[in-house]
Amino acid sequence: MKDLTIQKNKSLVAFLALFFCLLMNANGQAGLRLDTIVPVKKPHLKAATNILVFNTLINRYDAYFKGGGQDFANVTFKSMWKNITGGLDWDWNLFNTNWAGHPYHGSLMYNTARTVGLNYWQSVPYAIGGAAVWEFLGETHAPSTSDLITTSIGGIYLGEVLFRVSELVLDDRATGWNRFGRESLGFILNPVGGLNRLVYGTGNDHHTFPNHLKTPARFQLTLGSNYVINNPNFPSTRFKPYIELGLLYGDPFEKRSNYQPFDIFNLVTWLRFEETKNNYRLKINDDFYLPYWNIYSYGILAGKNFHHTDQQNQIIGIFQHFDYLNNKAFEVSALGFSGGWLKNAFLKNNWEVLTSIQLGVIALGGSNSETVEWVRPPDERDLRDYIMGPGVLAKYDLFLDHPKWGNLAFRYGHWTIFVASGPKGTEDVNLFDLRYSFPIFRKVNFGVEYIYYLRMADYTNEETLYKVTDKISEFRAFAAYRF
Repeated sequence: MKDLTIQKNKSLVAFLALFFCLLMNANGQAGLRLDTIVPVKKPHLKAATNILVFNTLINRYDAYFKGGGQDFANVTFKSMWKNITGGLDWDWNLFNTNWAGHPYHGSLMYNTARTVGLNYWQSVPYAIGGAAVWEFLGETHAPSTSDLITTSIGGIYLGEVLFRVSELVLDDRATGWNRFGRESLGFILNPVGGLNRLVYGTGNDHHTFPNHLKTPARFQLTLGSNYVINNPNFPSTRFKPYIELGLLYGDPFEKRSNYQPFDIFNLVTWLRFEETKNNYRLKINDDFYLPYWNIYSYGILAGKNFHHTDQQNQIIGIFQHFDYLNNKAFEVSALGFSGGWLKNAFLKNNWEVLTSIQLGVIALGGSNSETVEWVRPPDERDLRDYIMGPGVLAKYDLFLDHPKWGNLAFRYGHWTIFVASGPKGTEDVNLFDLRYSFPIFRKVNFGVEYIYYLRMADYTNEETLYKVTDKISEFRAFAAYRF
């Protein structure tokens, strides 16, 4: 089993290497503002058909193939009616299932509409409707409040990001192996979009223009190692590898009358590899490295310039957020909306500054908490270790960059979650992130980073008296390539 795990990790590394090589090649033309798109005929009919077929196929796959067949997928008209009339419940799925798996499922449903010519707002009802159809009609157990929110809101966010990144890759002017590579990477990034291009025959279309959104984008690929301290649950302090991708999509310096959904978004996503022992959930009884996916991000939904000069641009708007932090000892997630301010300025002596302030609400968030044991139903397995609920969020980002002196970045995130699924209380989670890197060769930087996680839980009420504070520090050293 250990050899198999090592082989899987090698395959993952090889895939990531191929992925980023193709992405760097695709980004070479991302700065072109060529938005001519050939209209798609009957997009709503295609979207409705797509989402019906998609949910049906997923249900049948779960029923006949997944794990030898899953009972929850054996739906009947009786189970459908029971779910429709029975009301909503909170489920007890794993953290990564609720906050990564369900949003990804939702992103596929969202892109059944987005990739046949519908815009963001036109695609939103299909994501929400698809999530509702799945929860009420696609499974036998009770529909879940958390699943409806994470699949729809999380799916819309993740789906639009994947759609726009895949659009950077695809180009209908390309031919031969270049076209094959672009179509293949586009399929990986957005599988539903790739299937639609095959089914409707647009994958072989050739034009004298890209026929895809080509928006300016800045990427940074980072490889490094992290060292965690102050972690009582996992005292091992060995250096652990991680790989990270930063993306600033859109041009925050561009003067525009208004901004449409996700014309600008900023994200940092990374995989960190933690050593895990005897994982009964994965049926592995040996030491192996398990990848933990993370994302910290926000994208504009609507906004406009309110101050633009030759040296700076300021934007105010409404933003959507998708945060999912999972480092084995620390879990926090949030799907939210905020009012925000974004500023991009060019200072004297070639300094560039990009800063953002966000204040908003959390539609649904989650945080690891030992108090979940107080309310765990006796028939539930030991899977869920986190509470859920709505809340508020605040973020501050600052990025200073100089071609000679390198770049300094500071990021602060705060999430307060009012527990709805769990004991009555609140969870306050804070993230402080400070990093500095300096150029060593052309676009290659070397840097160091310090991350501080602070969790403060308060379950003091008429029934309980419980407070706890968790602190975790993380040091990183890395090499980064900017493109």
